[in-house]
Formats: sequence, C-alpha cells, structure tokens
Amino acid sequence: MQKTILSAFAILIIGSASAQKENKPVTVLLQAQYSKTLYDFTRGNNPWAIGTGIIIQLENKGKLKPTLETTVDIYLENDKVARLNNENEIAERVGMSTCVLAGCSYNAFKRLLVSLTGGPCFINGRITLGIRPSLCYRLSAGKTWQGKIYFTNIFNRETSPAKDLGALSFSIALKL
Repeated sequence: MQKTILSAFAILIIGSASAQKENKPVTVLLQAQYSKTLYDFTRGNNPWAIGTGIIIQLENKGKLKPTLETTVDIYLENDKVARLNNENEIAERVGMSTCVLAGCSYNAFKRLLVSLTGGPCFINGRITLGIRPSLCYRLSAGKTWQGKIYFTNIFNRETSPAKDLGALSFSIALKL
C-alpha cells in the first residue's frame, strides 16, 4: 500500500515538474532535512534522522497557497536498548517515517512563509496522523532556494501506551 501511494505520488511529481513553464501555476521544491527527535517512547533508539522530501505549492495571486509535502526520514542511530510497552512487548524503534501532508502556506512577507499541513504518516507498517507547522524563508529573490524549520507531531506512534512522536527539523529546498 505504502509503495503504491509513493509510486503514484512520484509519477505525479515528475509529470508536473517536467510540464512546467515560465509562468508556473505549480512550484515544486526538492528538500533535504535533518530532524531531531524531541519526544518519543523509544527516543534513545531514534534520536535523529536525515531525509528528503518534495514540496508542491499551487501558485495564485493571493497570499494563501495550497501545499502538499511528502517527506521520508531515516533514523540511523540506535542505542540498542529494548523498551517494553504496557503489554510487556518490545516497542519497535522507528527505522523510517514517511509523511504525506496537505495544507496551506501563507505568504506573510515577501520572503517569509508560514504553513500548516497535516495528513497520514507511515511508521513501521502503521498509518498514523501527523501535523506540521513550519516557517520557511526564501533565501533567494527568485524563490530558487528556501530554508525551512518545522515541527512534526505524529499522533499515537506507539499504541500501548498511547505516545506521540515529536521532531524538530531543519531543511534546505531547491526549486525544480
């Protein structure tokens, strides 16, 4: 299921990126990010991650722009400590998380955007809900480079006990 969704999304992105003209109704950005886990049931097993993502923004004359984000984070570090949940089972560490989030970006100033997105996040074969408020600064006047800081909260990452995962991320994005 996850591979099908990601494949369909990749085809959509490649198709829209290759069909863009000078007056683009859609902006596509490729980003690289570093994420620091702030809280999680197995935080020691997934203290930080690196990843990549694609951001699609519909351009319009208004300040509010529909936004779609897809990010994949890989958690490389692991302290190899087994943590038990309430059912005395070993809680799974987060190896990889994939989020497909939709929402809006608000162009607060010429180079500053504030956005809020939400949607499904895939962790260890489970689908959970995630939200992401973010602050984006356009590093170049032509909107070619963007720096972004965002917070991601994934609800009920661990079901027993019900625990969320929260991460603070820093990214740099290049307009395609």
